[in-house]
Amino acid sequence: MSYRTFDSGPDVLAAEIAGILHRAEKNPDELSITIEGVHTGKLCHVRAPRRATVTWLSKKGQAGLGGHDVLRTGPFSEFRIRWVIVDIDAEEEWRLMYRSEQRHIHALVQSENGIKKAYTDRDRLEDLGVRDGSVFHLYGIEDERYEPMPLCAPRG
Repeated sequence: MSYRTFDSGPDVLAAEIAGILHRAEKNPDELSITIEGVHTGKLCHVRAPRRATVTWLSKKGQAGLGGHDVLRTGPFSEFRIRWVIVDIDAEEEWRLMYRSEQRHIHALVQSENGIKKAYTDRDRLEDLGVRDGSVFHLYGIEDERYEPMPLCAPRG
């Protein structure tokens, strides 16, 4: 146990803690992944099992960045959000996709064998070729599995 006084601000403290954690012994079955909120610039550092699913990683990122899966758009309706993880090395591919294709993807990964697309949230990180030290952006996209709630109840 040690004691230190930090009076240089939270950024210095965070950088020092990150350095300590980075030096900790690395488990070969884990990946060190950084997730950045594409709209906020916030960062979330995750140690992920190689066999973790896309859902596991996106939920960790969502929790770490303070994301929500429902956006209230007015007093009677809500907009459901599904989170997509996009490898920053595959960002250009993501930007060039039509929105209709983006809606079917759960993850976009730049692997050693090229770009891989996860069309299911159950795909595993190791099968997609996620590398240790990868950085992902977290994008919110409309979750089309949910029908919008009616604005008023039908009369009967």
